[in-house]
Amino acid sequence: MFDVKSNQSGSAASRLMASTAMLVAMAAGILAAAPEALALPAGGTVAAGSATITNGSTSTTINQSTSKAVINWNSYDVSSGTSVTYNQPNSQAITLNVIGGTAPAYINGQVTGNGQLWFIDSAGFVMGKTGNINSAGALLSTSGIQNATGSGFYTNPSGYYMFSTPSGGTPATITLNGSTLTGYSPTTNGGYVVLQGQGIAVNNSNLHAPGTGGSVALGVGTGATVDFSGDSLINYSVDGFVSQKIAGLTSSLTVNKSNVQSGQGGWVSIQALVDKDAVLDHVINLGGAYYDTNGDYNGTNVGNNTFSSTPNVYVWTE
Repeated sequence: MFDVKSNQSGSAASRLMASTAMLVAMAAGILAAAPEALALPAGGTVAAGSATITNGSTSTTINQSTSKAVINWNSYDVSSGTSVTYNQPNSQAITLNVIGGTAPAYINGQVTGNGQLWFIDSAGFVMGKTGNINSAGALLSTSGIQNATGSGFYTNPSGYYMFSTPSGGTPATITLNGSTLTGYSPTTNGGYVVLQGQGIAVNNSNLHAPGTGGSVALGVGTGATVDFSGDSLINYSVDGFVSQKIAGLTSSLTVNKSNVQSGQGGWVSIQALVDKDAVLDHVINLGGAYYDTNGDYNGTNVGNNTFSSTPNVYVWTE
């Protein structure tokens, strides 16, 4: 504190203090009124296939004319109030988005596609309560596909794909907080949702694959093998043990207070491969139902979650 009894008169000092207070209040008001910075995917280049990228102030549109396309992005942030739209040839078309940089992809806006949308970011993903991905199939992975512009993905005709993490890679997580991922094609009634990472935390979120045969797969490991037929997920298997503990997580894979919906004839698979030295408090936590012992379980205990079908839960540590 300083003494207001200075060489200035009392009235002058009062005016100075009033002016200072007004300036502080104005500055605070300006800061409070400053809008949240809008963010959209940046630095997109088409590495394989044919597609165009059009950027607007609050939206990005991708028009794809080939059945597959690979797009490399410098970053993939979608803030609340913005949108990214993929116009694809049909529900069997796939856009593989490979995201670079060292920061996770932050998705709080709307991402939609009439085909399948795949996202790879070795730094992970964070989706908030306004984050929404809606497409014929949605896949998020922290592991990459080798030779994605060639036989690994683009020229691969089999529907069988392998995801892997390079040796020594930094473990990354997928975090959903109040988010919605929907994999559904109204034209074929198919669809799927896949999350694959070294750590997964799904809180108060919705994972929906309501079409016939619609399936949901969540896997913790350093890689995965997936098998597709059109826009339907046939098989999912997690590969490679996570060998490092991940700060900020209490379980390697958590689903808490969430809604997981598969379609008629579909399935839900939850898998985790974790080295014993990397085990946190728990391996899999389904809303307070813990799965820590090696085994293949019929996960009838799903805690505080809602599952449309009983999930298959697989845990293995070594």
